Amino acid sequence: MKIIAITLALYFAIVIFLFFIQERLMFFPDNRTCDNLKSISFEGENIRFIEKTHPNAQGTLIHFHGNAGGVCDRDFVTDNLKKLPLNLILAEYPGYSGEEQFPTLKRIKENARKILKYFKNKGGPIFLYGESLGSSVATYLDSLEGVDGLILQSPFPSLGEVGQSAYPIFPVKWLIKEDILPKKTSTKTLILIAEKDEIIPTKLSESQIIFFEDVKVIKFENRNHNDLVIDNQKLWSEVADFLMYP
Repeated sequence: MKIIAITLALYFAIVIFLFFIQERLMFFPDNRTCDNLKSISFEGENIRFIEKTHPNAQGTLIHFHGNAGGVCDRDFVTDNLKKLPLNLILAEYPGYSGEEQFPTLKRIKENARKILKYFKNKGGPIFLYGESLGSSVATYLDSLEGVDGLILQSPFPSLGEVGQSAYPIFPVKWLIKEDILPKKTSTKTLILIAEKDEIIPTKLSESQIIFFEDVKVIKFENRNHNDLVIDNQKLWSEVADFLMYP
């Protein structure tokens, strides 16, 4: 009985520990900054982004990156899409790229709303590209404002389900302080999945499909979470076709 009591006490201590450090397990910001990272005060929020404008832009694509790294190491997005007649925006999250305060999902959601509003005010079609964590941010914004198209790379239904998959012996879904739950949308959507994704299980990404009325899903064989977009011309061709012929 004593061993059982000690085991249970240890288990609950770990659960409590996970609750208080959950942001440290969700977000892995790179504190490096870059010269082309703009910072603008807009409606009480400091919004930051890298902007690549096109002289004949027919719309705007806003990219929201994953939970690791930062906007300064997402050059591959603009490199692969720079020929499209779109203004390309790489949005940065609060707590990343040199901002001192550690990120929280609540801050990320509010800041992303301001970024979307800022560029919507400029007029023209708006497309959102969400990478992993960014896919939740993108679908959250679409549920509030509605956009002209969604591109979701390695999406998942909720942070709670991803955490539960990573720590199956703990009640992670019940510990999450802030989450983004999926909602049905009629927005035209492209979902990109890595067959061997070791971070976001493929079954979680595929479970998202039911929430989209107008969706195309592409699964890339022998690709994992981190190499899905690297030297993957088929993926970028599909993205370009989706954006040009929505």
